[in-house]
Formats: sequence, C-alpha cells, structure tokens
Amino acid sequence: MRASRDIRPLSSSANTLGAPFSLGLSDEQRSIQGLARKFAVEVMAPKAAKYDLSMEYPMDVFKEAWELGLVNTHVPSEYGGVGMGTLDGVIIAEEVRCLIFVMWTSTFLPTNQIIFHFFFYS
Repeated sequence: MRASRDIRPLSSSANTLGAPFSLGLSDEQRSIQGLARKFAVEVMAPKAAKYDLSMEYPMDVFKEAWELGLVNTHVPSEYGGVGMGTLDGVIIAEEVRCLIFVMWTSTFLPTNQIIFHFFFYS
C-alpha cells in the first residue's frame, strides 16, 4: 500500500509555530511536578503504612490532594475541575505513584478513571 502524499513526517521542521521541538517540561509543568513530589513525600509517605495496615480509605489525604488540585486534573474548570491537560495528570501520577504505589492505586487512580469515563463517555 502506498502512503498518501498529504502525510508529512513528524519533525521539528514541520512545527508550524516556528519554535524548536522540545520534549522537556515547561516551567509550569516542573512546578506541578515539584508540588506532587512534595505532597507525596511530606503528606502521603508518613501515612502510607497506617493506611496499608488498617486498609482504610485515606480520605484526609484525598481531601488535601483535592484542595491542591492534584486529583481529577482533567476535569474542565467549568465543571469544578482544574482543567489541566493529560500530560499534567501523568506528571502528577508519576511523582506520586513512584513513591507510594499502594496509596496511589487506592486514592488517585480509581477517581481519575471514574471521572474520565463520566466526562468523555457519557
């Protein structure tokens, strides 16, 4: 099968904005990354063993994460969400998940999946 002549290869020369192509994080994304890492180290890590042993839902951790804008980041601002992009949510998830996997899977992952399906598939 022959490729269409309308398809252009992905390269920095195809960038219509004229800026060089970069895979680096923006200053805002580095700030989000730092906030998520600090939250994981200072708030989640000290409580992780307690919640692992008791098997309670870490509602206090979730509420604090919500107040900081670290949960359901992809919910549009007009619906009460933060309105961040997908990459921003991935940055947060990577910082939190790498440090406290069990608490992340019980707190952040289910709520993000439920809200994602609610907004995009309903």
